[in-house]
Amino acid sequence: RTIGASSEEAQALNYLGSALAFLGNYGGGIERLRAAVRIACETGSRARGLAQYENLSEALSETGQLEHARDVAAEGIAAAQEVGLQRSYGLVLMGRGALCALALGRTAEAGELTSAALELGEQTFFAFNVLEARVRYELLRGEFDAAERYLAAADAMAARVGDPMWTGPVAAVRAELEIWRGQAQRAAEIVRALEVGPERQCLQHTSELHAVGTRAIAELAVAARARHQDS
Repeated sequence: RTIGASSEEAQALNYLGSALAFLGNYGGGIERLRAAVRIACETGSRARGLAQYENLSEALSETGQLEHARDVAAEGIAAAQEVGLQRSYGLVLMGRGALCALALGRTAEAGELTSAALELGEQTFFAFNVLEARVRYELLRGEFDAAERYLAAADAMAARVGDPMWTGPVAAVRAELEIWRGQAQRAAEIVRALEVGPERQCLQHTSELHAVGTRAIAELAVAARARHQDS
C-alpha cells in the first residue's frame, strides 16, 4: 500500500480473506474480500480481481447472505465480459450465480445462467460450478438422466483433482440423485466411500455430504422398521 502496489494489495487481501473464511472467521474474511474487490475496481485491475468476486460470493453464500452473494456474482460476470474473460472466470462466476439462484428458489434463472454458460464451454475446469449447478437444476426438475449426464462430467473433473473441495459437492449431489431414485442404500455407500480424515476435512465442502448421508441412513431405518412391522 505504501508504494502504491494496489493490484498486489488486492491479491493479498483476497488470499487472506479466503483463508479467514475457510477458518471460520467469516466476518474478517468478507471484510477483506470486499476490500479486494473494491481495490480491483478502483485501480482498473479487474482482470486480476475476478477471483475476488468468486471468493466473496462464496463466503457470502456460506453465511446465508444469498442475495448479496448473487449480486456479487452478477458484478463479477459483468467484469469478466468487460475484460474478455467470460470463457474462464466468467464461467466460474456464472456457475456461482446459478448456485445462488437455486438456493434462493429461482430455478428459471439458474437454468438460464447454466444454459448460457454451457454454450461457452463445459470441457474446461472453469465450468465445474456450472456443471454442479446444472445437475442440481435438473434434479429439481426431475430430469434424472440429464442430471446424470452433467454429473458424469463434473465427477471426471473432481476425480482428476482429488480434493474434497471438488469431490465433496459432487458426491453429495450424486447421493442426492440416488435418494430421489429410491436408492438410499446406494446413497449411503457413496457418502461412506468419500469419508475423509479430519486432516483433510473441509466443512464448507463436505457438510452437505454428511447431511445427505444422514438422510439416506434415516430412510434406510424407516424402511427397516416398516419391514419389521410387516413381518
